[in-house]
Amino acid sequence: MNKSKIKKKRKQKYIEVISYIAFEIDIAFCTDSYWKRKLDTLLLENNIDISYKDKKYLPEYIKKEIVRNKLRFSVKLLSPNNSKDNNQTILEFSSKEFPQITSEAKITNCQ
Repeated sequence: MNKSKIKKKRKQKYIEVISYIAFEIDIAFCTDSYWKRKLDTLLLENNIDISYKDKKYLPEYIKKEIVRNKLRFSVKLLSPNNSKDNNQTILEFSSKEFPQITSEAKITNCQ
């Protein structure tokens, strides 16, 4: 398989997985101690990475694709909760390999 086809297949994998990981991880930020620590880091540094290296903590139904394809994501804080009226934080998940592939997630502050 030539490099162009491999790149196209990898890009398609990111497109398939990114919305699932955004949905699942925003829930995990409130329920799982590992992801709560990641969220604390994110709130301090405005950016974290999620990858196949986190496989022990990834939801089962997306773990296989992420690990098999060694997918890597960046999570960026878009809108921290600075208002008492707004109890949500907006995050942007993006592919490390294809930064134009993104998905947003809103999490309710659960700390």
